[in-house]
Amino acid sequence: MQKKHVVLYVEGPTDEEFYNQLKEHIKKKIPERKFKVDSIDVICINGIAKFSTKLLAKFKKETLKKHPNEQIVVFLCYDYDVFEYGVHPPINRDQLEADLYRLGASKVIRLVANRTIEDWFMHDEQGILRYLRLKKETKIKGANGLEKIKYLFNCANRVYQKGSKVENFIKHLNMDIICSKICNEISSLCIELGSECLICHQKKEK
Repeated sequence: MQKKHVVLYVEGPTDEEFYNQLKEHIKKKIPERKFKVDSIDVICINGIAKFSTKLLAKFKKETLKKHPNEQIVVFLCYDYDVFEYGVHPPINRDQLEADLYRLGASKVIRLVANRTIEDWFMHDEQGILRYLRLKKETKIKGANGLEKIKYLFNCANRVYQKGSKVENFIKHLNMDIICSKICNEISSLCIELGSECLICHQKKEK
């Protein structure tokens, strides 16, 4: 049987840390804690604008060379907000997918955080407050997840900069809480890796 490799291309270091933790969380939900794929990588591209160039270069020079003659499933992981209002989106997603298929990808799946990955983080408000050592009753201000996290970090005399790694931040988040809220968005990854999540399996059967 042909081997299968999954690769997740993500925007920044914080995303990379989150998706690495997410894959381990999914693994715990799989019988015998074994993915139904042979290998999986999470690769940081460092910016949505570089997806079309840097991603394709990494796919050719790294992924294809390391996994010859294997099925390769590519997940494009990015925030929806960069496409929400822009007249000229930072990447042509359809063209990127076509290029990946042309180069040898077996499947390309978009895994999109709605609206930002910080909105996902904010599903565990108490975990963030504990990490920042703020009171449980702290009022949270902001129109979206990114603004709220920036506000909370400011309350703790710290700075949250999107795209930069925040030491131990992701480790303090409750993945059970977050995953229960973002099941629709991550279901394709859960299914590909072999999760027994009931909701994911219901989606697969439709």
